[in-house]
Amino acid sequence: MKFNKSHTVKLELFLILFIVLIFSLSGGQSTHLIYKKIVEGEQNDSLHDTEWIVNTAEDNFESMFFSYLSGADSFSKTSIVSELSYLNNILKTSMYPIALSSAQGKKYIEKFEDSLGELVTFLKQDDLLVRRQISKAISLMVTLNASRNELTEVVGRLNQEKNQAYIYSEHIFFFFSIASMAISGLGLIMILMLKLRKLGQASIDKKKVMDLLVSRAAAMEAAMDGIAITNKQGEVTYANIALAFLHGYEGADEIVGKSWKALYSEEQCNWFEKEVFKELLLQWHWHGHSLGLRKDGTDFYQDISMTALEDGGHVWVVRDYTEVMESTALASKRLAAIEAADDGIGLVDSEGNITYINKALMCLHGIEKEDLGNYIGQKWESLYNGAGQEEVKNNILPLLKKEGYWKGDAPILRKDGETVYAEMSLTLLNDGGFIGTARDITSRKKAEQEKEDLQTQFFQAQKMEAIGRLAGGIAHDFNNILASTLGYAEFLLEDLPAESKEHHFASQIMSGSLQAQGLVEQILAFSRRNEGAKDIVDLVESVGETGAMLKAMMPSSIELKIEVDEAEAPVSGNATHISQTLMNLCVNAIDAMGEEHGCLSIHIDRKNGDDTGYPDMLVDEPLTADEAPPVHISDVNGAILLKLGKLVRDQDYARLQVSDTGTGMPREVMEHIFEPFFTTKPVDHGTGLGLSSVHGIMTAHNGAVVVESHEGRGTSFTLFFPISENAGARDLVSLDDKNSCGGTGYVLLVEDEERVRDMLLQMIDRLGYQAHACEDGDVAVDHLRENPERYDLIISDYTMPRMNGAEMAKELEGDFPDLPIIMLSGYSKRRLKNVMAENQSIKAVLRKPVKRDVLSKHIHTVLQEKKAAA
Repeated sequence: MKFNKSHTVKLELFLILFIVLIFSLSGGQSTHLIYKKIVEGEQNDSLHDTEWIVNTAEDNFESMFFSYLSGADSFSKTSIVSELSYLNNILKTSMYPIALSSAQGKKYIEKFEDSLGELVTFLKQDDLLVRRQISKAISLMVTLNASRNELTEVVGRLNQEKNQAYIYSEHIFFFFSIASMAISGLGLIMILMLKLRKLGQASIDKKKVMDLLVSRAAAMEAAMDGIAITNKQGEVTYANIALAFLHGYEGADEIVGKSWKALYSEEQCNWFEKEVFKELLLQWHWHGHSLGLRKDGTDFYQDISMTALEDGGHVWVVRDYTEVMESTALASKRLAAIEAADDGIGLVDSEGNITYINKALMCLHGIEKEDLGNYIGQKWESLYNGAGQEEVKNNILPLLKKEGYWKGDAPILRKDGETVYAEMSLTLLNDGGFIGTARDITSRKKAEQEKEDLQTQFFQAQKMEAIGRLAGGIAHDFNNILASTLGYAEFLLEDLPAESKEHHFASQIMSGSLQAQGLVEQILAFSRRNEGAKDIVDLVESVGETGAMLKAMMPSSIELKIEVDEAEAPVSGNATHISQTLMNLCVNAIDAMGEEHGCLSIHIDRKNGDDTGYPDMLVDEPLTADEAPPVHISDVNGAILLKLGKLVRDQDYARLQVSDTGTGMPREVMEHIFEPFFTTKPVDHGTGLGLSSVHGIMTAHNGAVVVESHEGRGTSFTLFFPISENAGARDLVSLDDKNSCGGTGYVLLVEDEERVRDMLLQMIDRLGYQAHACEDGDVAVDHLRENPERYDLIISDYTMPRMNGAEMAKELEGDFPDLPIIMLSGYSKRRLKNVMAENQSIKAVLRKPVKRDVLSKHIHTVLQEKKAAA
């Protein structure tokens, strides 16, 4: 084939065009490869810068976030959310465009935005709720970091894959790059201009980040709390001025570069390493208290919040806690003092609810520790029973609200039923509540009550002693009157014909005088001047005899019940007096029931003193003859209880109980029942000597009495007689001997009462003896010394002026040792036994008024003994 010129031109043009095209393509490709290389470098630089910015923003956010969680006030929740938004914007600008080029990148973008949304939603909650969910907050942060790291990795991988594709283009068109130097130079200039533009934008972004960091660093420096950052090796890389000042340093530069251990003692450092750092590995955050070390070596309390960093370092936020700890310690000491106080202390709020009770108040109210929860938070009324609540509401709280203060004594019914007494004070508080204190004064109250009871007993004993002395004196004088009356009446009955009126008149005089003698016996029994003859008396037998008499005199409306739990109850006593005591009690019981239907109960059993149920009456030894029996009256469960006398421990007693269903007695009556001549009966129904004689008889028998009375329900008298297993000694005189014995001899009568003296002279004369009378002991002694051989016997009164009978016997003992004496007296056997023991010349003691047959028998006996001794 031949080519012509036109064909050659065309071919050259084609070649030229082809070469131009090749060079253009090569230059363009080279330019493109160079541009992409530059872009790759820019992207790598940009990505490197972006990762630094993202990491810085993320670290700032974490620092702010954990400081906020620890309770620091340096950053608000709004600033934290803003920081999080800034982090998100950086990622959207730098990494999203690359990530969106693949499905995997889109997936990680969605995952990051989901974790970001959850964290923002969590932060929108209340501050207190957010800070209470520290573990959840940390979990959300970990999830956010993980999704961000995944996004960063996929973006890096996509960028690397893109760079590898361009490497292949570079090899294919490498030879074409030589022909396109000019065009490449122009492209290089253009690429350099673009590079300079992007570098300028990156500088602007870095400046913004630096400005933000500077502002935040300034905020940390201005914080009131001390802030420090330590690296993995424990060196302080940052410390603000507040931390320096807390630890006693002049500036932060003295701390930076040192180990954190320089800020704590060795003991605290060991504690941090064993406890705190161990917890930080698990929780990433820790809050607590420790002792910081100042530069001068002194300690101070600090409140610390610590957050672990990813690089192994820690953020420390420290606050001076000394004042709080000292206040807490002071409050603890005060609370300990309140708990240890002897006084009960309680707090009640404005709603009336108990907020605090100390140990002493719990003890006062009988509240166990495990039951405290049943009272705290409950109304104050739960501490009191119904009556106590009414007392507080009606009388105490009104005064408290009016005056702001109240103080007084009040009984408290404990949970176990025991009543205690407390000295209370209440003070109104500003919030409307009040504080109350209570001091247990039960012992003081008991002591005061015991003192009052002792005073009452003392006054009662004094009164009874005075009345007894008065009664004894009256009885003595009355006996002298009766002695002459009975004597002369007996003379008349002896001398007058039995059928004459005069004999009847004398008989009536004798009967009245004997009744008067019985009244004197009761008076003497009360005054304890007359014990009467004692023997072994079976109380069971006495009750049987008394019961038989009562059935004959009781109205049919009253039922008699006699219960005997023992076959016999032997006591040492006077049978007549015991029967008199039982009869007096029964008659009073019958009168108390009146015409109404009722029941009179008599019960006998045996009780040991320790088992009687009256421990306050127990003593180790019985009362002596000179001791007045104590009387105690008290109110017990609606009844009036009177206790007379004492019970001996481990002593067996015969218990005689007389009970009725009558009207009972009020306290004001009970206080006087043993006083002579006191009676609530009409004038013609009693003398008032019945119970007073019971007082004297029981005292003479070393017994005790317990009286229990319920108004409207009846009265019970319980008498305790000491059991005697052996026969007792007989009285010195038997008054039942009716045999009169006359005789001969010369008798000296010594009696100061003229009427009695004249009557006795007549009586002695009628018995066949010669007698001479002297009006007192002095005259008798002088008369005997003037007539030392005349008299065979002396009959003398015991009570006389100037010299009594015992003194006279003592005076005559040396000069007339063989002259026997018969003593006449109204005193008790116990007292006259002592007189007889001291004067061997006193051979017998006769109670006044003495009957003629009794006097005759003893004159005869004494003279016969004297004759036999001679």
